[in-house]
Amino acid sequence: MNSRELLRRIQTLIHNSTGGRGIGILSTTGRDHHPHATWMGTLASPSLDRLITMTSPDSRKTQNILENPRVEWLFTSRSMSELVYLRGNARILKDPNLIKTAWNQMPDKSRAYFLSQQDVGITFFIIETRVDAIEYRLPREERHYHLGADEITDAVNHR
Repeated sequence: MNSRELLRRIQTLIHNSTGGRGIGILSTTGRDHHPHATWMGTLASPSLDRLITMTSPDSRKTQNILENPRVEWLFTSRSMSELVYLRGNARILKDPNLIKTAWNQMPDKSRAYFLSQQDVGITFFIIETRVDAIEYRLPREERHYHLGADEITDAVNHR
């Protein structure tokens, strides 16, 4: 598979899993070095090198990201015949303008159940992941492909 086809397949799989159409799995690790994986259904991918999601300020993933920003995302095709791992550093957005922009980029917030449990002030955090490595796997064919930070940057800049 050439690099253009690889990027197209990765972008299609991520697009089909974000924006309310699917889910991803976010894995974090806290100070105790124990992994924590969680389903994330409210997320968006404005570009190949960036993922945004929202979460409760009290969540374990929030604490883990504050202690260790290194994360991994997993997206799959419905048939599980394609897997995409996105690795990078996550951060909690604090700038009100960035929060507003991220909020507007997430088209479906219905899965953010924690929003209905609070009634005062901002009751969510926005997590932004800057992707620096991508792994695309075809398990049934025993094939996998890797894209590093430079290749991701080139892909974003040369759509």
